Amino acid sequence: MAFTFRGFGALNYGQREFRPDGSYVTTLWVVCLYVPVIPIHSKRIRRTGEVKYHALFPRRTYSLLLKTKPNPKQVASVYAWFGAELAIFVAARVWESWWIAVPGILLIGLPFLLRKRALDRMKAETARKEMGFAPELSD
Repeated sequence: MAFTFRGFGALNYGQREFRPDGSYVTTLWVVCLYVPVIPIHSKRIRRTGEVKYHALFPRRTYSLLLKTKPNPKQVASVYAWFGAELAIFVAARVWESWWIAVPGILLIGLPFLLRKRALDRMKAETARKEMGFAPELSD
């Protein structure tokens, strides 16, 4: 179960391999100051639509469909994204030029754009299958 206290604990990072039923693969990580350190396991989950409240904060609930060893592609992409962010901000700090951090600020939105693209591709492929066409060849 994902839980952190002041940035230390376990968190789910990443969404990958979307399916038409709304499920996707995510990975549970040991985190230190919210930075992923060690992948624990990957799991295929789907939102249930139910919302539970812990104190004043809403929290969505998920149903676990499958639990596996860490997904290598997801682990690599999470490490790459956090590594790039860290490298950009360390370089900005070392050279004392905060304009160097601008690419890091732009890079923050990259996972959201890639997730939207993956969802759009999955929806288009599902629509093609429903119309009786063959699925598109991947790039």
